[in-house]
Amino acid sequence: MDCWHDEIEAAESEDDIVRNACEYLLLWAPRELHPHTLGLYDMRVRSYLDIESVNIHLADLPAAGDSRLREIGDYFWHAAARISEIRYEAKLLPPMVPAQRVPSQSPRPRP
Repeated sequence: MDCWHDEIEAAESEDDIVRNACEYLLLWAPRELHPHTLGLYDMRVRSYLDIESVNIHLADLPAAGDSRLREIGDYFWHAAARISEIRYEAKLLPPMVPAQRVPSQSPRPRP
């Protein structure tokens, strides 16, 4: 399902990713996969917090688990990473640079 990963890369906002994640989950009928398996109340993604929650929940499961969970885990990891990129680009996250020195309040005497 590479097309779903392409949609993540093409997303320009968190809302785009949330909407795509909700559509992605619709592919997994509740009779195939219970929402609690993903750490969700129902098979809906309402915000980026749900994406983070599923990502963390699936990362905590054993690696030798169900191949469906690995596929969903890969998708939600990618979605969470893309949201981080978008937030960084929009300056919603602080840049990863060393702290700047704050100038002192009193001016230095000139030589």
